[in-house]
Amino acid sequence: MENMSLANMPVTVTKKAIKVDQGVGFVCRFRSSYGPTVVGFDMEWRPNVHSGEDNPADYIPVSLQKFLVDPSFLFCGVGIEADAAKLHRQYSLFVRQFEDVNTLHKRACLNVDPAAHVNKGLKAMVLVVLGKELRKPLYVTLSNWDSEFLTDEQIEYAAIDAFATLLLGIRLTYLISTISQPP
Repeated sequence: MENMSLANMPVTVTKKAIKVDQGVGFVCRFRSSYGPTVVGFDMEWRPNVHSGEDNPADYIPVSLQKFLVDPSFLFCGVGIEADAAKLHRQYSLFVRQFEDVNTLHKRACLNVDPAAHVNKGLKAMVLVVLGKELRKPLYVTLSNWDSEFLTDEQIEYAAIDAFATLLLGIRLTYLISTISQPP
């Protein structure tokens, strides 16, 4: 089975607002006039040692704040509701339009055995929907995401997760649109 990879795909890691502004501007150029444009969404948080613990950032660029509330984008991810709630709780950021890929999967598989609708993590969802292997080493999952400098493995892990949720969101919203169209 083929592994999911980011070969030849540019990835930017930055703490500079101007780079965030440029990235948001780049994504905004892909707005669709036919409905919300799917955006892969995944947050990597420093593992919490104690329940209810928060790990705040220093600054959130205005362009990112506006992007998250833009109704022309649909943010897709696994467990995205919890990420959106944490963004709101910690930074007063609001994600206007989001959908968990598990919910999309349920809607796309209306005529399938109900056992197929068990919520899945990203790794399992990528395997089921895209037929790809997603490598998610536990030592990277549990690594220090609050570090001054992320490792190459952390960067690849986060980028692949976001890319995988993008592909899942596109595939599943397409399947849903074909189901809901009259013959």
